[in-house]
Amino acid sequence: MKHIALRTGAAVFFSCLVMTTSVWGASLPIRYGGKNYQYSGKQLSFTYKGKTISLGKTPGIQINKVNMLPYYHTLVKNGPKVKRSYSSKTGKLTLTYGKKKIIFYKNKKYAYTNGKKRRLTTAPVVVKYRSINKNYLLIPANFTAKYLGISYTYDSKKRIIHYAKPSKPSKPAATTSKPAATTSRPASTTSRPASSNTSSYSMGISRSSYIKEQMKVYPSYGGKAITAQQYDTYVNPANDATNGLQFLRLDSYREVNAAVYKNHLASMISSKPDSVFSGKGDAFLQASRTYKIDPLYFLCQTIQESGYGTSFLAKGIQADFLADSQVQKYDTTSLKGKIVSGESVKKDSSGEITGFQFLSDSQRKPDRSYVKTASGYLEIAEIPVSARKNTYYNLYGIKAVDAAPQLCGFTYAYNEGWTSVDKAIAGAAKYVSKWYIYNSTHRQNTLYKFRYHPKASSIWHQYATDPAYAGSIGKLMYKYRNVYGSSVVFTYDKPVFS
Repeated sequence: MKHIALRTGAAVFFSCLVMTTSVWGASLPIRYGGKNYQYSGKQLSFTYKGKTISLGKTPGIQINKVNMLPYYHTLVKNGPKVKRSYSSKTGKLTLTYGKKKIIFYKNKKYAYTNGKKRRLTTAPVVVKYRSINKNYLLIPANFTAKYLGISYTYDSKKRIIHYAKPSKPSKPAATTSKPAATTSRPASTTSRPASSNTSSYSMGISRSSYIKEQMKVYPSYGGKAITAQQYDTYVNPANDATNGLQFLRLDSYREVNAAVYKNHLASMISSKPDSVFSGKGDAFLQASRTYKIDPLYFLCQTIQESGYGTSFLAKGIQADFLADSQVQKYDTTSLKGKIVSGESVKKDSSGEITGFQFLSDSQRKPDRSYVKTASGYLEIAEIPVSARKNTYYNLYGIKAVDAAPQLCGFTYAYNEGWTSVDKAIAGAAKYVSKWYIYNSTHRQNTLYKFRYHPKASSIWHQYATDPAYAGSIGKLMYKYRNVYGSSVVFTYDKPVFS
């Protein structure tokens, strides 16, 4: 019997986990790439809101350890009833669920979520289930759930993928004196710890005028225009959906239960076997202490910024393997062992890179090396041989400009010396502390201020362009809020429009 290793050309899509049928059940006859195979890996079932959706002879399968589901039966015909459009000619699949939209492309390792391009570990693939002689497009289950806003859990022992799994009813408090559990379940129904203070600050402008200023500087996100009504959904404090956490002051280290904190981290990345954050709870806590920032906020922002520790830059780049697909569209020069240098690099007095300068053709010098990009030329130079074997990590994709994201993001990490995940975690804490939370000019010490600057004249200094940025992290914090101790003091700072 021929066991499977699905391929696209020479690229291995997944290697078969060769196990006896007594462990995983009968092998699954499928066809891919014009060849027949017997898949003997895990065959996955699916539930939605606790109800099993029968997949019959078309179960989900694992590709590169990523759970893949036939999207039509699980998401469109059944389950959440997601709206879809699909072109078999172009391989473009669009899924829409409320305000959430994902665009996949068959055999492409990227997707667009509400207009933002994101990297996929495994590309959508068409597989024929030979027992019924039908083809189905399979898509990554966890990625899809995340960006459609549906909760996702996976029971590896039972091989079941759960979408929107109902929470178990809470049990009465135990009468014994056992220590509190350190699982990663959501916190109690208490909306906030008992000890809290709330202050306010004046925006010095009406809400409608402030929104107009936002639209001037950031008129769109993900290639789509942001309307005044959409902005008002997030700008208006009365519409807060984070239970106040987007207004929480971040400029202090709040004590947390370390065991619960670490378990929450493990829960967050449980479906991301390639995450660089495995076992890094202590590193997050230490970085938060060092730079005096809230540890749950820092964890949640880092998780979101790094794609749960799986983004290309977060997973690290070794200098000898550096490449940049955006640069390669314009220049075939090898980037191995190279960084941006010379006149193309801007630094502050501390030596930190603050930006990159793209040069015109006339600005180039004959004794320097350059690469061409969509925005102009970047001067480049080789790094020392001793540094070429190091891997450099950039968790937030800092300075990863669109025209040369890998080259510039790598250059920033190299300049900072982030040769380990721990160093990159500490560096990320330093970055948000220096440039936002403790910045003496901007004082952006809440998530709301990160996205909506207290001064309309300084909107250009906002951290993100996504209008929902503060709310998305605040909601994640709320989910894991039981890390905090009962004696912790919470201070909230809310905007007031004229």
